[in-house]
Amino acid sequence: MRESTSRKSIGVALLLIFLLFGFWYVEAGNFSDSNVPGTYVFQQNGERSTLILRADHSFQQQLEVEGRVSRASGSWRLFLSDSQSHIGFSKEFLKLSNQKINPDGTAYGGLENIFGLLSITLGPSPDGPTFRKKWFH
Repeated sequence: MRESTSRKSIGVALLLIFLLFGFWYVEAGNFSDSNVPGTYVFQQNGERSTLILRADHSFQQQLEVEGRVSRASGSWRLFLSDSQSHIGFSKEFLKLSNQKINPDGTAYGGLENIFGLLSITLGPSPDGPTFRKKWFH
């Protein structure tokens, strides 16, 4: 009787692991106009920035450094491929410390999705500033 219960427990555990891995595999590459919009926050080295991405591909950003607050509005777009997902911001994006800006003034970052927890890491990747999506306000 114990052997049968033990086999069932192992079977259930393997099934749960398989389902969890399947969910992660599908979710990790899920970047779309429906799940990328939202509020993202960056805080490091005395800088705090809030980035609001809207479904209409506009953004609002607030950057606070040493008590000074700057605000910007612009646009964003997704660059999706089979192996990587990136996001681009218009030249209005406010530059953070340790962030690389392209010669045309635009900013780019990589998207990461770990079990539904989205983040944006700006260039230079992977060491650039990372915004993390807030789920509750």
